[in-house]
Amino acid sequence: MQSDKPVVDVLLAIYNGEFFLAQQIESILAQSYRQIRLIVRDDGSSDSSVAIVRSFAERYPEQVVLLEDTKGNLGSTGNFLQLLGFSVADYVMLSDQDDVWLPEKVAITLSAMKKCEVLHGKSMPILVHTDLTVANKDLSVVSQSFWKYQNIDPKLSGINRLLVQNVVTGCTVMMNRSLMNLVRPVTDGIVEHDWWLALLAAAFGRIVHVDSPTLFYRQHGKNVLGAVRWDAWAACRKFLRRDTRKPFSGNLKKTRLQAARFLQMYGPQLPTEVALKISSYVSLEHLSFFARLVCIVRYRFYKNGIKRNAGMFLSLMDTPTSGHASIRDVN
Repeated sequence: MQSDKPVVDVLLAIYNGEFFLAQQIESILAQSYRQIRLIVRDDGSSDSSVAIVRSFAERYPEQVVLLEDTKGNLGSTGNFLQLLGFSVADYVMLSDQDDVWLPEKVAITLSAMKKCEVLHGKSMPILVHTDLTVANKDLSVVSQSFWKYQNIDPKLSGINRLLVQNVVTGCTVMMNRSLMNLVRPVTDGIVEHDWWLALLAAAFGRIVHVDSPTLFYRQHGKNVLGAVRWDAWAACRKFLRRDTRKPFSGNLKKTRLQAARFLQMYGPQLPTEVALKISSYVSLEHLSFFARLVCIVRYRFYKNGIKRNAGMFLSLMDTPTSGHASIRDVN
């Protein structure tokens, strides 16, 4: 590898991905930016996934590394966090096992990263993410833009917004070493690894989005978390029925538990204003319904779109108050 260009570690977490794995690895190795090391960890596959990776490692020993350990099945989040702990590169990207990267993906993302580092310095924790092209299992295009498909505005990436809704897709992410140094090997309380990394970047550094799609985001029915077109009216119908909006209340609770875990782990390091926003979000369940609304408006704990926010407010109506705090307790 050329020494004048930084090596980018690409972390690939796999689990029973034999059908599309080889095509994804080929797309990574075919990047226009050549200084790449692909690090793969298997999460206990029962198919030929490991054999596929080993065949690439034998052909490209300087570029493909299979990380073998005895930790067994850690789940998607645990698998990625294990990989993150292994990387020592200045720049790290994450990869799913069933996508296809466009040839300029690494180059485009690294360019955006370096521009941000010029402005803020390499000591600033930075996360760069991009749009995706949604495709079916045969790579026929479903939507040119994942963000439009899901009605997501990537500019809404402040800590107050990210506490409520994630806008960062892990398979598009690049992180610099300053952000990587903040990552700790824990999984309990984390909803998804990409959401957690986005919270870290928003709390301590910068998030940069690139409007161009850099990969085909393959949907095939077995994705851990896939892309589903945002249907606002269908969501509204579910929200309005008490029996079908319980999952939304449960998801909202998970975001507060994640925020509480984040505060527990990083509280002493957080900027005062950031810590205040996170603690206020965590304390929502202790407030009366009216006090919750005041707190949400004050700190702008909003999701993307009016209808998503309407659903969130309805979910808050279903959440019992676990305390006696009132409007006077809102900071």
